[in-house]
Amino acid sequence: MATTSDDVRHQFVRYWDDVSRATECGTAELIDLGMKMPGPDLVSPELALTPGESFADQLTELRPFYVPPAGDSRLRRRLASLENDRTRLSYSRENVVITSGALRGFSLVVDHLVGNMSQPCRFVEVVPSYPLLAGRVRDVIERQGGNIQQDLVQIELRPDFRTIDPAAIEESVEDNTIVYLTNPGNPTGKYLTASTIAKIIEVCSSRRNSYVILDECADVPFEQWGRDRGLSRSPSLIRIQSFSKQYLLAGFRLGYVIAEDALAKSIANEYSFSDGNAPIVANELLRQYLDNGHLLSTVAKASSTHVANAVDLLRAQGVEYV
Repeated sequence: MATTSDDVRHQFVRYWDDVSRATECGTAELIDLGMKMPGPDLVSPELALTPGESFADQLTELRPFYVPPAGDSRLRRRLASLENDRTRLSYSRENVVITSGALRGFSLVVDHLVGNMSQPCRFVEVVPSYPLLAGRVRDVIERQGGNIQQDLVQIELRPDFRTIDPAAIEESVEDNTIVYLTNPGNPTGKYLTASTIAKIIEVCSSRRNSYVILDECADVPFEQWGRDRGLSRSPSLIRIQSFSKQYLLAGFRLGYVIAEDALAKSIANEYSFSDGNAPIVANELLRQYLDNGHLLSTVAKASSTHVANAVDLLRAQGVEYV
């Protein structure tokens, strides 16, 4: 039986209800492994997002304008530079669209692609998959009058959680197909091999109106920036990034989309001044936050510390983990 969007929604509502009750009761059975914000000992004062005098002055300035639909150009240029370091590809600000959260960015991209296809869209889901993305895709299929069993194909990762049978990719991707997946995997935490990512992009590039949406929100090991990830500047590749884990801003609900120039511009223009755009204050906060040469090393230190603390907590509770 196919999993519907209501099934996914029900599971998440029950999860948050359980978390709320456990928090109110102060139960020790609840283990929170969320990234949260870093402690004050890990973030220097100049990196902290505490409005100082200069920022307060900015808030009181008269602003008779909005930021461009894709976001502040200086912020997008900075993010493009970071992405160049991460991937060894050549991005510019024209490839970056700021969104009010990574999940919202994913939704904007899916809606845009589906809305501009002349024929019904087919989705290919690489499993296991992140439930919120899975729920969103099922919602889109149901809203356009589709059938989940017919319009959604699942490809399972091999037992190593890092590779996929190439033949399965070839067989599943047709014209007007959207493949979506997370890398590293959520919930597995495993990185797909560069050859696997490259194969998915290659197949989608060879089909008409077919795309890969790659959610990289859990990609936090900054020391591995620059390694081969199997990525390319294919017009069929769309990457989703978050500030939550990668930049330790969980809860700020900010993200960005990376796509080829024409597609990025089309997505931004279609959602001009909608809830898909991050507010101007958020744009300026992010620009100040990222404009620091010690940011990446600080985030790497905070992430490593958090993982170590989580492992110690699991061991103390006798919980098995991978």
